Amino acid sequence: EWSSEEELQGNLPIIRDYLENRDRGTACSPELEKKARRGLKKCLNSVTNQTKRMRTSIRPMETRLTQLRVKIQGLEREQHSALISMATGHLGRVEAPLEVVRAASLSGLKLLPICTLGATAAEFNDLYAAMQAKCEDNPLPDWECSPEDAARPERDLLGMCPGGKPHLTKEQLEKRGAQRCFCSYCTIEIKLLEYRPEFRSITARLPAVRQELKEAEATRRETAKAVRRLKGDGGEDVEGRSDPVFPDEEAEPADADVLQAQRRADAEWERATGTLTAGDLPLRVVFLDKSGSMGCDQVCFEALQLGLDRALHPDQGSTLTFLFAAPGQTEVVFRRPGDPPVTRSFELGSATWFNEPILRTLRFLAPAVERLDFSAWMSQMGQPPLQVLCLTDGEDNCSPSNLSRISDLIRELKEIVGPATGKKLYTPVAGPIKAPAQGMVPVWLAWIACGMGGGGLLKSSCKEACIVDAVTQPQVREPPVAALPPSAPEASEDSGETGGEAPGVQRSTATSRARRRFSSASLDSAQLEDLPAEPGPAQTRWSEGHRVRVRASVPGQAPKPALVLRALEATEEEPPRYELLFDDETTATLEEQELLGAPAAPTSLLSVRRRQGSRQHTQGGLLAREAEPDIQRLQVLALVDSAMRDLSAIMKARNPKTGRASLEDVVAEEQLDDAEVARLEAAVREAQEAMEVISAALTSPCDPSDVLLDALMAAGRRASRLLPEERVVSQRLACVAMEMLEAGGSLMPARVGDQLGVFAGVVEAYQSQRIKLQDQDMEAWQDMLVRPAQELLNVLARHGILESCQTQDGETVRAVMEARPCLRAVRRLYDPSLSRAGMEDALRRAVNRFQRLQPKFSFCTETTAAGSPSKTCSGGACDAGASPCGDAGGAVVQDFLEEDPALPSELQSPAASSSGRPSIVQRQGIQRRARSGSCVLGP
Repeated sequence: EWSSEEELQGNLPIIRDYLENRDRGTACSPELEKKARRGLKKCLNSVTNQTKRMRTSIRPMETRLTQLRVKIQGLEREQHSALISMATGHLGRVEAPLEVVRAASLSGLKLLPICTLGATAAEFNDLYAAMQAKCEDNPLPDWECSPEDAARPERDLLGMCPGGKPHLTKEQLEKRGAQRCFCSYCTIEIKLLEYRPEFRSITARLPAVRQELKEAEATRRETAKAVRRLKGDGGEDVEGRSDPVFPDEEAEPADADVLQAQRRADAEWERATGTLTAGDLPLRVVFLDKSGSMGCDQVCFEALQLGLDRALHPDQGSTLTFLFAAPGQTEVVFRRPGDPPVTRSFELGSATWFNEPILRTLRFLAPAVERLDFSAWMSQMGQPPLQVLCLTDGEDNCSPSNLSRISDLIRELKEIVGPATGKKLYTPVAGPIKAPAQGMVPVWLAWIACGMGGGGLLKSSCKEACIVDAVTQPQVREPPVAALPPSAPEASEDSGETGGEAPGVQRSTATSRARRRFSSASLDSAQLEDLPAEPGPAQTRWSEGHRVRVRASVPGQAPKPALVLRALEATEEEPPRYELLFDDETTATLEEQELLGAPAAPTSLLSVRRRQGSRQHTQGGLLAREAEPDIQRLQVLALVDSAMRDLSAIMKARNPKTGRASLEDVVAEEQLDDAEVARLEAAVREAQEAMEVISAALTSPCDPSDVLLDALMAAGRRASRLLPEERVVSQRLACVAMEMLEAGGSLMPARVGDQLGVFAGVVEAYQSQRIKLQDQDMEAWQDMLVRPAQELLNVLARHGILESCQTQDGETVRAVMEARPCLRAVRRLYDPSLSRAGMEDALRRAVNRFQRLQPKFSFCTETTAAGSPSKTCSGGACDAGASPCGDAGGAVVQDFLEEDPALPSELQSPAASSSGRPSIVQRQGIQRRARSGSCVLGP
């Protein structure tokens, strides 16, 4: 019996032995193989569903575990800093030497006893003894805490409390009748107690679930392999997938909805194969990608709507249209020119699957195509009777391994035989139609690669197919937000009127006009938020990641810059409110009326400025585009509109050497006159009215505010040694990376600079440097620029926002559709086009936060490996009589050059310059460290 999952483990060895005996020449039973295959396929479906459920349960656990780990690690660092602050305060209270106070930050010391209320002199002396053991190489000065010193009052004359509130033990709490201790250490410990139990629970359960998934995957692979071998060589790669358009004959529908979808698909198949005549030629088999990434880019979204509308209303021939995403989400419609107009709604899916459906479709159409007499029609029209067109924004990631590439698909397509003749039926062609062999059916195969993900499809090359390069500058779609009425203009601070006329307040004066002229010399018009707002369209809401300016509470003071961490939902009783993080690291929740200005529209950085006619035909994708973004959009729409009616224009523009056709070669910019533009815009509006596209609700796997805080810290850590002009380029790299991922593209973390450097202007920045570097140093300099962007990718991956896969070129990451809100928030933070007047750049803000939250530095002090101070600089020279610390040739600079981890190894050697003086790169590194505040040269 093969009907239950429990019996699968026992039956697999039997099947394995049977296949081995069959390979040795033992006679096989077709009936037995058929029965075994039927049972194995049922078990395979069961195991596949089990693995899907396991993956579905593991992803939230991993995401939650990452969130808890980040929160716990942050709280533990904060708790450690608070404990050190408390300990140093109490050591200062008992008048311990300065060296002892500084040594309190050594690891492995128990500091909490001296922070306890009523700490005795013995506890201070025990801590001092532990410090001496840690600092054997650099002995601490002799000191002993007396009972009088330990009994010093907690508060000084000004009412200040050194070390904050003292720690209370359990006995002290019971004696006081208190419930808890309110010291800084215990306050953070209470927060940790909220997360640690859940963290331990998930940590204990996750390995067992992963092991179960690993075993289930191994069983599924072995079962699928056995099914393929039972089916014989050349059989389909069965993976247990079920689709309403391509159902498994032996699998039962999962529910009533699947059964109804199968019945609709069967009806369309019957119309296509049962009533197909020579008058329906050419038969266009159209595959339209409805994956979720098609909804990321406005150009792809409109192309999908226009393509579906044109496919459902053909002018000649007939169309068999497939809407594909992941297996199980396919839809099919067969249409003729005389059919009545239809409207349709569909939901965007979760994956891309077209190679295997194309192969299955042509196999299913083989009987109907074989019986047609199309020779007369083909000689008259000069086109093949069967034309396949696929519109997609990415590579196939769901087909089996033997159909993962277009070349694999064409190889399998050539092997399809006609059921009547038993001979090969299809012959893929590209370009002019040649006389095919008797009984062979010519087929046009064309792919339109659009969107940022379509660049991967351009790597495919095949002589029998045509791939159209329609990758254009993305126009990232934002979710619809509620429009807000224009905010009231600010009243003049110089005016003493309380009930004056509003027009008088807004009326311009000589001073305001002069101020306006002065501001326009350095600011963009979108940045003049302080000026009275002109009547115009409704303003949009602020969102997470926007940098805003808060209205000053006192007249005459400058607005305070802040970062939007969370946008709170508005109610009928309360106006919109925002949780803000100010530049001094304080937080507050304010109403929208406290914020100045309105959100600016972001500007895409995924564009290359190029002179007209300078495109190189060897380039592809976004680098090959010549026109402006609006013209590129119209070219894509014109391409889709033309391809759905006639594929001959695409085939004529195909390059025989590369197998590709460029967007400019198919649709020239000169063809888009005013009449053509008006026609395309009207066609898009009609398609949008007739086709309702439902985008799945995006439930973010993590909180955008947590991602923003981690992104600030991560980028600040890597950008702390960059010069101001270098931060500009590094910020553009980070913003371009976020835009690429948000638009549906993919990145290689190890090659971010090579992929995005042309968009961020890395070469231009290198050529305009004030201190020229050697050519061999450019790689090290570029590596420093891409570190913030790479660190951002690591943060997003830890939060579950990115998913990675291994390709032939290396590791590639792309965004998870559910995490687009978080990705959009990070892009707003680092978008240079959203920077406002009077604000620092985003990377400078990140560096400030990173440096403010670090433990206090011991300035002008050399620290040994043990962590204790050994020499103190004063007056610009060391106590030991060495050269001043400000001397670039002194010991401090030499130590910096040897220990700086940001410099490459070849630049850390003292022999970098034959004269013994620091080289240009070393001097630039010294300046970088000094300007960023992470290195102090001199007093």
